Amino acid sequence: PDDLVYLADIFVRGTVSSAEIFRIVSSPAWEVGLDAFIAESVGVLSVSVQLVPVPAPFLPPSAPSSASEYVCFDLHCRECGGAADNCAVGSACFTERCDQGLGSSTKTECEQTCKAPPARARKDPHLYLPHGARADFRGAHNATFAMLSAKDVAFNVKVLGEDFNWAKRIVHGTKMAAAYWVVRTSTGRLIKVEYDCTSTLGGVVRETGQRDIYLKKVESPLTVDNVFIAMMESKKLVVTVDGKWTLSASVSPIPFGNLAANKNKKLLDIEIEPLYDADRDVVAPHGIIGQAYDGDDIGIHGKIDSRRGDETTTTAQAEGAIEGAWEEYMVSSPFSTDFKYSRFDATSAKPRDVSKLTGTKTPWGVKKQTVGATDLPEVN
Repeated sequence: PDDLVYLADIFVRGTVSSAEIFRIVSSPAWEVGLDAFIAESVGVLSVSVQLVPVPAPFLPPSAPSSASEYVCFDLHCRECGGAADNCAVGSACFTERCDQGLGSSTKTECEQTCKAPPARARKDPHLYLPHGARADFRGAHNATFAMLSAKDVAFNVKVLGEDFNWAKRIVHGTKMAAAYWVVRTSTGRLIKVEYDCTSTLGGVVRETGQRDIYLKKVESPLTVDNVFIAMMESKKLVVTVDGKWTLSASVSPIPFGNLAANKNKKLLDIEIEPLYDADRDVVAPHGIIGQAYDGDDIGIHGKIDSRRGDETTTTAQAEGAIEGAWEEYMVSSPFSTDFKYSRFDATSAKPRDVSKLTGTKTPWGVKKQTVGATDLPEVN
């Protein structure tokens, strides 16, 4: 409105003359800044300076702390203002983290915040992606999808349709029913591992020309060159590629297993944990989960299914968080390493182009995050 008057409070620390204050608020720079702050052209018609000892109702901001402050930027803890730490005043690190009050008072606290938990897929399936992002992924009944594709490593899962019965609600969704690992060892041997949530034989390790090995009980890991395969407690099968990846699948009951409709139903939950800086690999990982190791510390969130209604059907396919269409991540057979974005045989591959993704983007490491399913009570 033409008759609207804006009053600005200016806080002064130390000794500053009224003439200097008048000069500042009369300058073109002040007028431009005021227009930008209010998001419209208002201009400065007149200036009236009134000095008071304690500007009510606000107290002047406290003096800058001389103590060190650390922020998580680009997946590393950096000291605010430290040129050697790539966080000098005016840098992206400083303006995007330090200036926003997102720091920690100690480096230890920063490192705890900055360390990302393993990426996970749980229940029907909810994705907990690298760098703190979230998405849901329905997939398709009786189809196998590439969750991680990296140099010499593939981790696929088989998806089946499943009804999740709650006390007063039913969700027509999907579950991960089987997991498949393919690893080329340091000497070129091709190892295949299978783990089905309904199998009574445990995990199966296969290699052409060799007898199958079954891993059913907790014992010392099976070692093949640089690959370690072990059945852990709680029916968790772990495949570790030394210095590269720890990839696991755990058999879990369907949530609310005490309900008659859920009796004896099982599914798999999976985890993907890099043992090296996967964000800087010359062969950038891919797959539904693996592609999020894309060289930055930004989490890109995908579509989440609705939690409302007494009876719902999941539809989210991680749209916004994955490159291309979800169907492009289907593989033709459980141990296939071939799909549009495969990295298994690659010698170099750039990370995905995040500018083409439409999901909400949030920086990782600005605060501690609790990982857990959001549409049902936590079930481990």
